[in-house]
Amino acid sequence: MISDSLLVVIVMFTLVIITFAGRIILTDVNTDLQADDDISAQGKTQLQHIDTNYNSWMDGAIIFALILLWIVVIAMSFFVDSSPLFFIIAILLLIGVLIISAYLSNTYEEITETGEFAVASSGFPMTDYVMSHLFIFILLIALSIGIALYGKGSIEG
Repeated sequence: MISDSLLVVIVMFTLVIITFAGRIILTDVNTDLQADDDISAQGKTQLQHIDTNYNSWMDGAIIFALILLWIVVIAMSFFVDSSPLFFIIAILLLIGVLIISAYLSNTYEEITETGEFAVASSGFPMTDYVMSHLFIFILLIALSIGIALYGKGSIEG
């Protein structure tokens, strides 16, 4: 339960930062290559198309990754045998994961308020919403994992 939630936090934060860095790099490369006379008009058009659509593609990809991770960790929770004795320990560790997610959400806010990351992050509204509310999303993921992990006994009979 805890390691799955922590995995989602770390993967999401890393994926978002890499995506924003990719946006900055792609913008710089596109600007330089559009000014280069050695590049064909077709090449410039294709690169401009990629540059224009990068935000919407990657914004959707990040949300897709979050949903896919969520489904995978819930499915994995059904295959783990758990003892109710560890439930209290899991809750205490979950508090640590939630604190980490709150810190990463605040770090995300600080990173995207200034500099080039502020410009890059403005084109990712869904990602910005998820990362700004990361604590709530991780809490929901952890609760659903807990339900799958400790509630499966009543399903199995």
